[in-house]
This record gives sequence, structure tokens and C-alpha cells, in this order.
Amino acid sequence: MVYFTQKEKTLFAMERKWQDVITIANVDKPTKVKLLGFEGDVRFTYKNKVLSITAPQVNPNTVPCQFAWAYEITGALK
Repeated sequence: MVYFTQKEKTLFAMERKWQDVITIANVDKPTKVKLLGFEGDVRFTYKNKVLSITAPQVNPNTVPCQFAWAYEITGALK
């Protein structure tokens, strides 16, 4: 289950269980998606107002947290 919050025009999507792909419907096309606490790029696709975020490949040294993961989605709210 994905939980959402926002700060100004930035949307945050949080997951309590690691998912390889997160799908979010009815958002505008984002300009950037990042996994908080992770240094690296996060791949995403956007089609027909549906955003699909592909989780980055992490290992025990690069995983930002053990309990929940938050994606910062810039540009998805206008």
C-alpha cells in the first residue's frame, strides 16, 4: 500500500514494503523522482497520467532504510 503526503507542490509516496515498481495514477508528469536517502538515479515512466517508478537496485550498503521508503516526486502536482 502506498501512502501519500505533499509539501507545497512536491508529492511524496511512501511504502512500508519494498516494491520493485510503484504505480501512481492521476498525477501530472514529474520532472524528477528520487528515493530519499539514496544517492543515485531513480528510473520512472509516465503515460496517460500514470506514473510508474522503478525502484533502484540497492544492497545492504546502499539501502536507505529497513522499515519504509519514501519517493520525492517533483512536478507531479500543479
